[in-house]
Amino acid sequence: RLGDDGESLRDRPGRFQLAHGGTIFLDELGDLPLELQPKLLRVLQEGQYERVGEDTTRQVDVRVLYRPAVGEGGMAGSVRR
Repeated sequence: RLGDDGESLRDRPGRFQLAHGGTIFLDELGDLPLELQPKLLRVLQEGQYERVGEDTTRQVDVRVLYRPAVGEGGMAGSVRR
């Protein structure tokens, strides 16, 4: 599968894959679309994810630091609980 620039998307590691064994920082977490939150939750709880276009479940061991999106009235977005 090729990306817009002709580079293979399967050969390019994702953010969690790059952070495996280390730390990843997620900025403005409150802006994460609701449809992506269950996927992030799976990574946080089970340490598992699937890359876009793949059926293979991958394991990841990563420490996650985050900063919620904060506006004048509190969180700018909403995080499903």
